[in-house]
Amino acid sequence: WKDVTSLGEAYEAVRRRLGSLNGSLMHIRADPGKRIFFNQTQRHPPLRLLLYTLMFPIFLVRLTFFLIGLFMCWVFACIATVGHPFPSNVLEREALPAWRRHVAKAICLCNRVMVWCCGFVWIEVEGQRDPSVTTLVSNHITALDPFIISSLGQIAPLNKRDFENIPFAGRILLAIQAILVDRSSKESRKATAALLKKRSISELGTYPPTLIFPEGSNTNGTGILKMKIGAFIPGKPIQPVALQYPFKNFDPSFAVDVTLLRGIILPMFQPYNRVRVSYLPTYYPTDEEKADPHLYAEKIRHLLAKYLNVPAVEHTMEDAICLMKAFDLNLPLNLCPTRPEIEQLGQVIPEVFDVDVRQLLRSFAQFDADKDGWISFKEWCHALHISESLVAKDVFQLLDLGDNNEISVREFMAGA
Repeated sequence: WKDVTSLGEAYEAVRRRLGSLNGSLMHIRADPGKRIFFNQTQRHPPLRLLLYTLMFPIFLVRLTFFLIGLFMCWVFACIATVGHPFPSNVLEREALPAWRRHVAKAICLCNRVMVWCCGFVWIEVEGQRDPSVTTLVSNHITALDPFIISSLGQIAPLNKRDFENIPFAGRILLAIQAILVDRSSKESRKATAALLKKRSISELGTYPPTLIFPEGSNTNGTGILKMKIGAFIPGKPIQPVALQYPFKNFDPSFAVDVTLLRGIILPMFQPYNRVRVSYLPTYYPTDEEKADPHLYAEKIRHLLAKYLNVPAVEHTMEDAICLMKAFDLNLPLNLCPTRPEIEQLGQVIPEVFDVDVRQLLRSFAQFDADKDGWISFKEWCHALHISESLVAKDVFQLLDLGDNNEISVREFMAGA
């Protein structure tokens, strides 16, 4: 920019810079792997409507017992935690005494009732839980995953701190000695890592086994995401747990295009749903894996992928967060950029790695009035509150690298 001496030269410099990217952008391949984040329920509206009509009386019964089960969870949680101190600093919290832990076991039975109400009448179990292991690691598919595993025995799940604000949930999470983490807080993540290490070396029976979903997000079960390393930092033995939800028509996965209400309510309308929980043999890390949590995480990820016969994909939790943001903004999910696409774009424009994709999607949504995933010239002018002049058209065409009179998310990102 030191060589630019006028606005006209600045315009020409930008035009040449973006124009040189046109061919490169057109050769960036769309990411078919992002389908791992989409629900696979077959769309048959008339049949769905008929099923929901026939199942409505059963749904009412299931919903009633589900709420009763949730209420009883809260009652047992209150009994198990009444009078017990819970310091705000999680590292200062002591384990619940034995009698309180026995009361909390009743929550497992209540969880089984709630899982049954969601149509999971039978739970297929393969293998056995290793009583000598303090940490369980599983793939994450539905919102009911922790309930299903908990119904088979006590666990202390690692959850987002947001869950403690859900009615009844806060007291229940205290009773089962769950670990809560604020992903946006570096201090919270650091405290969580210290707490995981503390529990991994505690005496067996002091705490329930910690259940962690290191992918950090739900998928539809057709692959395993890259894992966060928190569960692997202590370097202790881990028992992998593989979850599978075989289905023909209704996919119960809590994918990015599924709301929380739909993820809990719609399974109740199904005659029955299937789930298979497989306890894999306990894995003992090598000295090299103990020293390198990333290596340890990759080993467990590939063990789960091999057992489930699915690929270990290059996508991450951040891809799911961006797709959820696009879903919230009513943008087409298939046009939202994911990690593989951004890496391809970054080879052409290194500055793209500095772009906040979520902020970019918010900005794009402000321009894309009809939410079709493209910005027309009219939408461009309307969002900027300018007239459809020749100057405005020239600026618009700077970003319209494909010369199709529309700007895509990819072109918008290149311009950003």
